[in-house]
Amino acid sequence: MPPSRDRPRPAATTVPAAAVDLVDRPAPGSWLARWLAACADLRELFAHHQLLDAVIQEVSGRRIRVDGRWLVDFASCNYLGLDLDQEVIGAIPGYLARWGTHPSWSRMLGSPALYPQIEEHLTSLLGAEDTLLLPTLTHIHAAVIPILASDGTIFVDRRAHKTIWDGCVLARAHGASLQRFPHHDPQALQELLRRHSKGPRLVCMDGVNSMTGNPPDLAAFAALARAHDALLYLDDAHGFGVIGQRSRQEPCPYGVRGNGVVRHLGESYDHVI
Repeated sequence: MPPSRDRPRPAATTVPAAAVDLVDRPAPGSWLARWLAACADLRELFAHHQLLDAVIQEVSGRRIRVDGRWLVDFASCNYLGLDLDQEVIGAIPGYLARWGTHPSWSRMLGSPALYPQIEEHLTSLLGAEDTLLLPTLTHIHAAVIPILASDGTIFVDRRAHKTIWDGCVLARAHGASLQRFPHHDPQALQELLRRHSKGPRLVCMDGVNSMTGNPPDLAAFAALARAHDALLYLDDAHGFGVIGQRSRQEPCPYGVRGNGVVRHLGESYDHVI
C-alpha cells in the first residue's frame, strides 16, 4: 500500500554537524568517506521505508497493522506460512505441557527426545546420511563452519548470504584462511583450489540465492569439491520446503517433496553438506 502523505515519518538518522562540515573533504575510499556515505544512505532509508523500526501491533494472515494502518506484508521471513498454520499451532500446547517452553539443557549434556526424532525424520526426507538440528541459520553457520574448516581454507561465494560470511569470519578468527570467488563461477573456484591446497578445505555458498532465486551449477561445484577433496557447504534456507526431487513425469517444476536443492538437481551428498 502506498505511504500516506499524512502519516508521520520515522525520525531521520542525523549526521553530526562536525561530520557535515567534512562532507567534501575526506579522500574517496577513506573510512570517513565510507562512514558519511553510510549515514546518508541510512537517512534516506529511514525517510522513505515504513517498516524500519516499525512496531507491528497485529497480524492477520499476510496483513499487519503498524501505527493503526493495515499493510500488506512483503517483509516476513515466514516463507512457507507455517508460523500461522492452524495444524502447527494446534499441536503446540501438548508439547508445551510435556516439555515446557525451553529444553533447558545443552544438547551435549541432555538432548530431549524431540531433537533426535526430528533429525531422523529430516534425514529420511533429505535422503542424507545424517542430520543435525540447530535453532537458527546463524547458529548453524557459527557452529558448523569453524569446526569443518579448522585451520584450513574456506572458499566463499562473493554473494553468499551474510550469515554464511559471519560464520566464515568466525572460522578465520580460529585459524582458517578465507578466499572469495566470483558468484557462481566454478572456473574461478577451480583456480583458487589449485592455488590454495591447505586443508581441510570448505566451499561455502547458497543453494538457492536469496536475492535472485537462482541455484548454482551444483553438478560443477560438487564435482570440483570431490576432485579436490573439499567439502561443499550449501545454505539451502531459500530452497528447502519449496523445491525438491523430481521424477521424469513430475508436472511441477519445483518438485513435490520440498527436500532441498541437492535432491532437486539430482545430486548426491558425497562431499556435500
